[in-house]
Amino acid sequence: MFNKILLILSLNFYINSLNASDVFVSTDFSNGKGILRDSGSQCFVYTPKHVVEDSDGIYISSATVRNVEASLLTTYPVDLAILQLPNDQDNMCRHKSWIDGGERVSAILNSTNEATLSFRKKNGALTEYQVNIVEKELHTFFYIELANKKRSIIQGMSGSIILVGQYPVGMLLAVENGVGKVLRIDAINDISKSLIQSFASKTELQAQKSTDLAAYPSESVSTPINAPLNSSGTFNGHVAQGGKKEFRVIATGNTAYRITSKKQTDDVRTVIELLSPSGKRLMKGDINTAKRDYIWGAGTVDEGEHILRITGIRGGGDFHIQIDQMASPEQLIGKANILQSGDIAKGHIAQNTYAEYKLLANGNTAYRITSKKQTDDVRTVIELLSPSGKRLMKGDINTAKRDYIWGAGTVDEGEHILRITGIRGGGKFHIQIDEVK
Repeated sequence: MFNKILLILSLNFYINSLNASDVFVSTDFSNGKGILRDSGSQCFVYTPKHVVEDSDGIYISSATVRNVEASLLTTYPVDLAILQLPNDQDNMCRHKSWIDGGERVSAILNSTNEATLSFRKKNGALTEYQVNIVEKELHTFFYIELANKKRSIIQGMSGSIILVGQYPVGMLLAVENGVGKVLRIDAINDISKSLIQSFASKTELQAQKSTDLAAYPSESVSTPINAPLNSSGTFNGHVAQGGKKEFRVIATGNTAYRITSKKQTDDVRTVIELLSPSGKRLMKGDINTAKRDYIWGAGTVDEGEHILRITGIRGGGDFHIQIDQMASPEQLIGKANILQSGDIAKGHIAQNTYAEYKLLANGNTAYRITSKKQTDDVRTVIELLSPSGKRLMKGDINTAKRDYIWGAGTVDEGEHILRITGIRGGGKFHIQIDEVK
């Protein structure tokens, strides 16, 4: 009989409902919104300067915490302020929207005019509106209108996050005649870089410069599956020779995981398996529980009820298995996965999953595609596909072996696809695409 445990393996919707437009900002004179970002052991809030200037008290409310007093750290002429939260509130940054400093903002804004305005109310409730991007400056700012003409952007929305998919591209600063002025996330990152880095740990600074994304596991963005579900991503129990424990788990498709079996005192030979809804084996490990920790990469492209199975082969004793989400469907194939020349596709991949990035080409263009060596050894297939689906380049590699470089080109205009497919194992990838002049 199945243990009565349900685990939502892909928590993308739940997690992002916590993250979007992270906090509500209230002062003596006005209200606004803000974006969380951490550095070192500190948690900060980006918000428009006009929301907090000349105020004696600034209070922050999130989806889970209310009225935390913040201090004004600094301001910038572009109507930007940085607030600092108390040391005992650094956990608020666990639900930050900040991803990578806006590395893909330029490519995204060159490819779409549709986005979402997302903001947090003081009671923690989330509100989202679809918006149209109506004007784009060369750098720093762009402008939006609500897609629903019956509604308007109003005062008090300043500080709201502008998202494409779940990727943040800007923060709303002000509104005039129904048109919102937005400060780009990459501009925010550039403006505040020196201050934010002054709080960063040595490990963080080294990790930012490294192309080996797995060399700094403490800086990993992997999401523990159990975090929002009160440890339901941890499977503890007892199994003996000839016995079997099975857990029902729910997946929403194309998600990469790290599965860890922790070393135990009892030495039990066990087989660990993850099975798809159709019964396909997605991962198998034959282990002795007292020998060491074991780690596997595994993934699924299927939605629905999967099975985590623990079978006793020899002996009897306890097991302890943890499942962590390395990459969600939004991260692997979300609408914000857009590249241009000079950009880097980076993230996690696992066997049985794939990532896709759109690349817009102008026709008759040559590219250099570089996969940087990683600590995690993942067998992956890298492909560049034309708008018609024709394969322009293919590489079958092991990411921990060395750097790989390919030349590829296209005579077609339009939307090409860079596809990364996980064949064996799980871990990080780092792929840069450059136009060859």
